[in-house]
Amino acid sequence: LERDCGAMSRSESGQGQSLEEGVSAVLSDLPELDVSGRLQLVRALMCQRGLDAVLVLGRRRVRYFTGSAVPSGLLIISPDRVAVFVASTENDGLTRSGESYLVLLAGSQADAVRGAAEFLGEGQVVGFDPSAITFEFYNQLISSLPAGTELRASDIISDACEWRHETEVVRVGAAAEILAGVLNTVSNRIYDLPESGLAAEIDSALSMLGVTERPLRRQPPLFRTRVAYGPNSADITHEPSTASLRRGETAVVSAGAVVDGYWAVE
Repeated sequence: LERDCGAMSRSESGQGQSLEEGVSAVLSDLPELDVSGRLQLVRALMCQRGLDAVLVLGRRRVRYFTGSAVPSGLLIISPDRVAVFVASTENDGLTRSGESYLVLLAGSQADAVRGAAEFLGEGQVVGFDPSAITFEFYNQLISSLPAGTELRASDIISDACEWRHETEVVRVGAAAEILAGVLNTVSNRIYDLPESGLAAEIDSALSMLGVTERPLRRQPPLFRTRVAYGPNSADITHEPSTASLRRGETAVVSAGAVVDGYWAVE
């Protein structure tokens, strides 16, 4: 923290670096994510478990296997190709780690189902995670698949996601370092701001630094900043209010920062 994310209060007095400069230094040192290694692992597991292809559902898992933050919810991994279903403006950055991605346009769920059926072909065994698929999507897909194609419930994606490369661990550390810098910066205002004011200050700083994740429309944020003073600190579900902190009282602050999809929470 002192090395890269010096507090803003020090920079304002002309000493040290600003928080923005510290964050820039942290992020500039990050190595490229090993996306290709993740796909190789899935393909090895496919071979072991007799699968011809795997459906990856959910935008965070799609990002995990592409390295791109496209708001897409469907990816298909086969032994020699990867198909990602995106809207027309979402196909940037899908050439990482030398992997060849087949980008298929899908403006709706029905488009994605038709595209998946065409990509898979006949007589294949396709693995999927039952916990990540809706009943509606499953029914549409099963009715559209070519003859002889089997959908098989599998934990292959969950198993693959447990693998952690050092390039991922570094990002968790970077997120933690940035979050610590933000909390260190706002901590000197804890007696000046009510719970809601401090929470807003933290959220504003994280957003300015680009280490928050904007949820899709109609979806709640993945992590919400919570601030609780005094008696409120005993309630883990407490929402920030207009309460102020008094000398000698306990303050509980919970916040999260994300770097390339990897979260750190304090």
